[in-house]
Amino acid sequence: MRRCSLPLAVNDAPFSLTRVPTAFTLMLAVVPLIGCRGTADGALSRATAALRRQDSASASREVESALAGARSADDRASAYYLRAQIALQQGRQNDARVDLHAALLERPSKALAARIRVQIANLDFDAGAYASAAQRYEEGLDAFPKAPPKDRVLLQYAASLQRSGRFRDGENVLRTVVIEYPGTPSAAQAARKLDWRLSTFTVQCGAFRDERSARAQVSDLRNKGFPARAVRAPSASALPWVVHCGQFPRFADAQRCLADVRRLHADAFIVP
Repeated sequence: MRRCSLPLAVNDAPFSLTRVPTAFTLMLAVVPLIGCRGTADGALSRATAALRRQDSASASREVESALAGARSADDRASAYYLRAQIALQQGRQNDARVDLHAALLERPSKALAARIRVQIANLDFDAGAYASAAQRYEEGLDAFPKAPPKDRVLLQYAASLQRSGRFRDGENVLRTVVIEYPGTPSAAQAARKLDWRLSTFTVQCGAFRDERSARAQVSDLRNKGFPARAVRAPSASALPWVVHCGQFPRFADAQRCLADVRRLHADAFIVP
């Protein structure tokens, strides 16, 4: 039997039935229009507007102006938070993390602290630190506004719980999404994930309209040493037959298998 042993970068996607947003993707939705009561020149508002336009140069100038003129802890925390978002927009995750922690040290308002903690959780998630991400999400989500993108943040929280071995806790979060965001794409995605009843991970290699095609792929994979099997998709689907490879109690083990499988099937991904 083939040994799945190669490492895989955590940001290779998709790992789940639909792609989980990265910290950068969520950043664009999570950035609040922070007020600027402590900065008379409105630098924070202008920085936020520039960031939404993805004009990082203008945003950076306004943030530095806001920091220089900040007169309250919330203004300083807001400026650090926005500077972290600029760093994320430029792909500087480490700098973003430094500024997010600096923002927390300012003891900001409960609402702003929630957004900061969620963004730190996003960074932990993208770095593969799923247990830490789950803890940060838990700390931030109670005070996070219920309106979207909280539904997407909850999906990522659920994934972090499952990937750190807390399958049942992850399922509880998915049920929350189904109940609190009915009729949304997030609720549909959560419902699909809840169809997975096992406390293990597997690699999905393909999906087919008929059993014969699925079993043909199984045969090909087995001939190459992979422990493949054809199973019925748990919910109604235009492609009711899926091919799975392996059962793994740890997400890291599934990642190693995925790296091997993707040499043959580039669109393979990890379930759940």
